[in-house]
Amino acid sequence: MKEEPTQLYVSVCAPDEATFKRVCCLQTEKAWEKLNETLSLLQSLKCPNVIRMTLARDVNMNSFEGYAELVERGQPDVH
Repeated sequence: MKEEPTQLYVSVCAPDEATFKRVCCLQTEKAWEKLNETLSLLQSLKCPNVIRMTLARDVNMNSFEGYAELVERGQPDVH
């Protein structure tokens, strides 16, 4: 990014790569890796940031531990 955004929301729709590939309509082969890279960079931003999750029973609610790991990686703002 040339400029830091004023706020940033990152959508996380799966707790692991297999679920991610099954649930998401991928535009690139390395989407899971890019999501994880984005989460790792969140804490370096000065702007407010949020991890947004949409959970659906029998679709992507298979690993709350996996979601917790992604949130830990991103360290989003808590208000």
